[in-house]
Amino acid sequence: MIKLKWAVAGGLYVGLGLLIWLLVTQGRPLPSSRAAVVEGSVAATPAPESPSQVLEREDVRIAFSLRPLASGGEVKAGADAWASFTLTDPRTGEPLAGQRPLAWMTPRAGEQAPDEKGCKTLVSEFLGGLLSRKADVDMNGYMAVTLNEDNTLSVINPQLAFSRTKLFSLISLTGAPADWVLHPSKESLFLSLPGANRVAVVDTVRFRLRGTVPVGKGPTRLALSPDGGLLAVGNDGEGSVSLLDAKSQEVLRTLPVGPGPQELVFAEEGRMLWVSGRGGEVLSGVDVDRLEVVERLEVGQGVTSLAVSDSARAVYAAIPSRGEVVVVDSAGRKVAQRISLGEGVERVALDPSGRWLFALHRDTGKVSVVDTATGQPRHVFEGLVSPDFVTFTPQFAYVRDAGDKRLLLIQRESLAKPGEPVTLRIPFAQTLPGKGDEAEGAAPVVPTPDGQGVLIASPEDRALFFFQEGMMAPSGSHLNYGRRPRAVMVVDRSLSEVKPGVYASAVKPSQEGVYEVPLLLDSPRRAVCFEYRVAPGATAQARVPKVEFTALFDADKRLHAAQTTRLHFRLVNASTKRPLRPQEVSVLLFKPPGAWQRVVEPQAVEDGGLEVSFTPPSPGQYQMLVGTRTPASPLGKLPPLTLRVGPAEGPPPASLHVQETPP
Repeated sequence: MIKLKWAVAGGLYVGLGLLIWLLVTQGRPLPSSRAAVVEGSVAATPAPESPSQVLEREDVRIAFSLRPLASGGEVKAGADAWASFTLTDPRTGEPLAGQRPLAWMTPRAGEQAPDEKGCKTLVSEFLGGLLSRKADVDMNGYMAVTLNEDNTLSVINPQLAFSRTKLFSLISLTGAPADWVLHPSKESLFLSLPGANRVAVVDTVRFRLRGTVPVGKGPTRLALSPDGGLLAVGNDGEGSVSLLDAKSQEVLRTLPVGPGPQELVFAEEGRMLWVSGRGGEVLSGVDVDRLEVVERLEVGQGVTSLAVSDSARAVYAAIPSRGEVVVVDSAGRKVAQRISLGEGVERVALDPSGRWLFALHRDTGKVSVVDTATGQPRHVFEGLVSPDFVTFTPQFAYVRDAGDKRLLLIQRESLAKPGEPVTLRIPFAQTLPGKGDEAEGAAPVVPTPDGQGVLIASPEDRALFFFQEGMMAPSGSHLNYGRRPRAVMVVDRSLSEVKPGVYASAVKPSQEGVYEVPLLLDSPRRAVCFEYRVAPGATAQARVPKVEFTALFDADKRLHAAQTTRLHFRLVNASTKRPLRPQEVSVLLFKPPGAWQRVVEPQAVEDGGLEVSFTPPSPGQYQMLVGTRTPASPLGKLPPLTLRVGPAEGPPPASLHVQETPP
């Protein structure tokens, strides 16, 4: 018997394999779209005047500060805080802008602070993504969250280049979500559950379900006010919109607005909410301060998509049956213009500049681009099958075609120049995306935080594809462990340049005591370590216990296809030695690259251990992931066990249950 035993300490994030990424991207300016938002606007958060610590070298001066978000004083365990690094040239005092620093927070392992060599070692361990060395707080990179067909969310760390699995967590929901929206603080994710008449709230710091909120019948579309204070929920089943306090999740009011399906957009910097009903002819305007419908504009029946430009104070509504886009003056509360674009115009989206309105004609396979300055069509791109979604990076517009395995890339800068715009067709998947109806609410293509590429959800391939600009094919893929990803979202965790030379991020240390705060600069290339003593917190979360996993079977034993084997194991709390109960444990069995997978429920056995039944359908290598249903060690934290399966033969084997030798 081979007895395998691992211990994994709880933590918020896994380490990142970013070393190659750093070398490739060194020196690129940080796009302004990377600015994080914490309870409103990060730009409003000033750099500290008296930093906690300062380190000065011949080529860089670094000031580090950590302060609570809620009030003054010391940072406490379990409380939100604001970490800030100010980089300046020590000779001139000029800020060092456009940097890409990486930073972590980890409890001190010994009595003494690490020296320069120890600091470099600490940074190297975090960069390597080692399962044995994870930071309590990770201020780098991002997580990709997929909205799956089977009522789950997969949380994937796409930058774990050296890990055995990129799956960070699986989140089970009480129904199939139709739409989702991320709070500006990046701490909460809201999802509509039409079948349950509820909105689910997911904690995107610990990636776990926080709870659900009852709303109206058939909630589908969601919209969040720019300040993150108000959540609007379109209840298609009853022709109403529910307005929720996003912080308390309290339903403030439910207003009748007409038959759905509905589309929602906030306008006038969040002061007005516009709601369309595809089953009616009216566009309803809701005053956010009064929580009342104050305007009803007749625009035409069958609005399928809304887009808003605050700079132009305009709302754009697509009406396929009339082949036009209606322009509404939001401030004047009137129809300002009707733009005729031809049949099938079903979806509209504005590029980040607000200059170009993209209209997608799904039935006729073309894309119209309207110059919002003149209100006239400027370009038409034909030859597509069924374009159904568009997203943007600083350089390109990315158009997904439900009938093609290629993306259409349109260079945004070339739209304003004479002649034909620059376009590219890039293959991204092995199978067609499909009709695309399932992705109407949530985005199947999203830009990466650095603005240099996109992540693409491919349902039929059961994978995410990563495309980096400058390449002619996807740069990589991330398997979704057998699940069909209907949409993808990026939760950015990286330090953001909130003002020239000042890099900051929201953090939440989980325990009291002295923390090491290692920082890695890319130019000049330097690793330094700060320290901070986190105070006890009255409401601090309990320390996440260590979890010990013991496989009580011979992992090298060759199994056989089509034969059922019971796999025996034990999962215990390392501190109390209490065996975990079946309801506390999750088990995922899958065959890489993910074409076959099963989530199985463990059963208790007499010796305090657990068992799961495994019936592999075909020969090959399979993997077994074990985790807890708590933050202690969710699926993806413990390394997987590899199970070898040969051709079917002989009678089913007995349970792979091996008694441990008494100590």
